[in-house]
Amino acid sequence: MAANWHYAKGGEKHGPITSAQLKEMAVNGQLSPDDLVWREDMKEWRKASTVKGLLPEQVSTTSPPPPPPSSKIDKTDEVAIWERPAILALLIVCCFPVGLILVWKNARMTTKEKGLWTAACGGVIALLFLFNTFMTQGVEKDLARANTLWTEGKQPEAVALYRTVLNNRDMYIPDDQKPVVYGRVIDHLAQQGEDEEARKLIEKLQRYAKDVIPLVDSSEGKRLLAKLKEEGRQTTSGKNRAETFMGQIEQMGGTPTKQYDQRASQFLTKSNLGIDDGVSRTYYEIHFACSYDKWVDVFGKPTQVRTGPNQNRGMAHVWQHSYKGQTVHVSGALKTGLHFTPMIQTNELKPDSYPPSSWQVIVHAVSVE
Repeated sequence: MAANWHYAKGGEKHGPITSAQLKEMAVNGQLSPDDLVWREDMKEWRKASTVKGLLPEQVSTTSPPPPPPSSKIDKTDEVAIWERPAILALLIVCCFPVGLILVWKNARMTTKEKGLWTAACGGVIALLFLFNTFMTQGVEKDLARANTLWTEGKQPEAVALYRTVLNNRDMYIPDDQKPVVYGRVIDHLAQQGEDEEARKLIEKLQRYAKDVIPLVDSSEGKRLLAKLKEEGRQTTSGKNRAETFMGQIEQMGGTPTKQYDQRASQFLTKSNLGIDDGVSRTYYEIHFACSYDKWVDVFGKPTQVRTGPNQNRGMAHVWQHSYKGQTVHVSGALKTGLHFTPMIQTNELKPDSYPPSSWQVIVHAVSVE
């Protein structure tokens, strides 16, 4: 710096002084950044802070904020299990649309990435729909061909085609055709003496389509079904049966939805069961169904049957059983084919009605003394 510096503090001018003296004043704090300085080669006074090299560099005395706790850093960097691509893909396949919802809630993904995931989901759904349509149409075509062969008297060829469908694509068989398809195959196998193969087919039907009753026409097929039915009856008899009526219902797959005491059971008493004789009972609201043959096999035929108090002969009739010393009243209906019929009318059905093997007992409410 050149000599002949002047400075101004508090409105008073000082100088001239050398650059070394001015620098010393700045270092000692005698010259502040807002004080004015001037020398002969400058057009006007300037603040000391604008003269390069005059003031010492400012060292910040402000302490930086403390680093965040390590736990917060970990949580920010940690990827939640449902944010992992493999888990998201699994959820989309198994729990659609939950997986897709989680994709759009994922803050780590960009909108473009979310769009790609959504498009991929749409593509998979479209492929599944096309595959299902292709399989359904293929099964319908094969069944139509098998039905034609059967009508033409070519039972072996028809059964071979039926069995191909049953072995690999049975889930695509329309429900209204399953009784005929299973019945024809069982008939043919029984007539050919292949009882073991027919038994396996019946057991498969009982495991995966309990409501389907095969329509068999041959005496051999009917004999085999009767034999299996008797074996089932022996399995469910004696020690395998529950000690209480409701325990047996639960053992057969029924689940009571509500239980009422005597005072809280007015709805069931007056509307469904129509019992109001002062006897202490436990009432159950229940949704349960089974075949008529199985019901009679386990509980026997009802000792009393009457129409319910609301006079709806189709859906509100009541029948009575005695089960291991318990007196039980049941409210429900008997489904015979497409219609609900009170059990009181079972002896009045016409000969051309659906056979008893296709009937179902529907239970709505139960009272147990």
